[in-house]
Amino acid sequence: MRYKKFDIAVIQMDEAVRQFLDHKNNIAAVTLAGAAEEIFGSALKNAGKQTALGRLMDYWNSQDHLPRYEPAGFANLLNRTRNA
Repeated sequence: MRYKKFDIAVIQMDEAVRQFLDHKNNIAAVTLAGAAEEIFGSALKNAGKQTALGRLMDYWNSQDHLPRYEPAGFANLLNRTRNA
């Protein structure tokens, strides 16, 4: 059976939620959700849409009391658990 990337991302996200809620497996949940988010983000970028990461970074950078981030630095900040 051949899967499309988007379908794989949905499966990964469903399993991430299941691992977190049913098994309290935070490590698997973060890993699976991160992999799914990359696929969803690529699909949005390819469609000319803004990603959730982009929206969050825009909001963060609009707050005067928070340090400003470039996209790569902001992604690293949010992904530090997954990338540890």
